[in-house]
Amino acid sequence: MNRPAPVEITFECMRFLITHNPTNAQLNKFTEDLKRFGVQTLVRVCDATYDKAPVEKEGIQVLDWPFDDGASPPNQIVDDWLNLLKTRFREEPGCCIAVHCVAGLGRALRNRMMNATQLQAHLREVRGTQVSRQTIRNRLHQRGLRARRPARVPDHTTRHRRHRLAWAREHLCWTRDQWASVLFSDESRFTLSRNDGRQRCWRRQGEHYASATVVTRRPFGGGGVTVWAGLISSSWTTMLQLIEV
Repeated sequence: MNRPAPVEITFECMRFLITHNPTNAQLNKFTEDLKRFGVQTLVRVCDATYDKAPVEKEGIQVLDWPFDDGASPPNQIVDDWLNLLKTRFREEPGCCIAVHCVAGLGRALRNRMMNATQLQAHLREVRGTQVSRQTIRNRLHQRGLRARRPARVPDHTTRHRRHRLAWAREHLCWTRDQWASVLFSDESRFTLSRNDGRQRCWRRQGEHYASATVVTRRPFGGGGVTVWAGLISSSWTTMLQLIEV
């Protein structure tokens, strides 16, 4: 959401207030915002970062329904939400329910190429808290994410992918004899200057070629050496080299 919190959302007789997760130092201003919008219930869907007693002292109900950042809520929390909405808005149409969470690792990992240092800076900016790089790594490991070298794939457009898929389906049932007349070729290019080979991405098992964990490469551009070779059935071509200055 690009608008600054708090943000009010209304739908028919229902009103919601989306807020940032405050600290104890910000609690007075936070409570005043809740009162200004007429909030009667506050739902915290993340780990508590402040004392809820001052909020409850103002007559605002505080419910703690946390779940892992970046994950889907458990069925029980979904049921609790539905029951809350039915009860609150049936008893008092137009009342306001506030909800807040924190922008944590799940949201930061929309960019899988961020390393632990960059994630640390991101969390410091959005949460105002200091988290060690090792703690970040530990949390990611718990979710099955490991630092891996990103796969390099051709820089294909959607049109390229669509045509390749159509070609593959068209030739799916070809026989060995039909394939024997096809020349398969490939090329590799070696350059003096390249991207840092130490780049890593956060990847789960089975995500080797997921779009968020690959780096596209272009077959041409810049100086270097290109080698090309081909093979057909039981024969192959001589390897050709093209040296670019």
